[in-house]
Amino acid sequence: MPTIKYNTNKLHKALLNLLLSDETKMTTETPKDGFLDIMGLVSIFLNQKVLIISIVLLVSSTTAIYSLLVEEEWISYTTVVPGENPDIKSSSGGLSGLASSLGVVNVTSEVSDIDKNIAILESRYFLNKFIRDNDLTKVLFSERWNSADNKWITSEPSESEIYDLFFGELLSVNKDRRTGVITIGIRYKDPFFARDTVNTLLEEVNAYIRADLINKSKRNIEFINKNLEEAAQKETRNSLSSLLRSELNELMVAETLDDLAFRVIDPAFIPKQRAYPSRTRMVLLAAFISFFGSLFIAFFRERNIHS
Repeated sequence: MPTIKYNTNKLHKALLNLLLSDETKMTTETPKDGFLDIMGLVSIFLNQKVLIISIVLLVSSTTAIYSLLVEEEWISYTTVVPGENPDIKSSSGGLSGLASSLGVVNVTSEVSDIDKNIAILESRYFLNKFIRDNDLTKVLFSERWNSADNKWITSEPSESEIYDLFFGELLSVNKDRRTGVITIGIRYKDPFFARDTVNTLLEEVNAYIRADLINKSKRNIEFINKNLEEAAQKETRNSLSSLLRSELNELMVAETLDDLAFRVIDPAFIPKQRAYPSRTRMVLLAAFISFFGSLFIAFFRERNIHS
């Protein structure tokens, strides 16, 4: 039987040449998606620079014109802290149990309840009353009011519309939970109106809460006097007398302090810088967004040309 002889040297050389040829093909092969590398992006930018620059200039100039035409808005702030009297709190603290058992409202605790006072400030009833008392509806809805004929062009705004506009767009109330400092602001197209409104709003909410507390304190005093006349035991009469003195003290404080609910730290002032629009920021943001948007347009346009 004939034997077959293999030349190992020649076989090794053939395999080596085959491997080298495959590697050469792999390294010299050009990727199909050349648009995705950096040089491809630079090439796209150079080829489509007129389109990209035109889009950026068009969007930026349109934004600049809009920012000049849009109505300016200003925000005036006032800084307040809770109004409270620690002397009354300490003197009436021991009588809170007796007051609760008799159904007497603790006026002092309501004075220091800042969250409740903020809720009153933001309430639909108080804000509608404030707007109505100061005749602000015609100002807030000036586009619907005919000052020459002294009548509404369309239907008169409802209380729901008035509240939604004032509370949703004009009024801002922010409380720092750590320090307890409260910032109350009014946003409007007239900086003088914003300042005057926030100052008046603070005065009237203080007066509203103060009047409510005075009425409650007077009712408490009347109720205690009635129970004092009917009390037979000496111990009960002494407790009621102490509670009466405390209520009289609270009534005196409520009638003498104007800033019972909110104490002003920094009154509202005329803002020097408008809140809206921020023209420089708007133009820069428009240029940034339009630049990257135009790159995408140029990319797909260049890809369609090559395909």
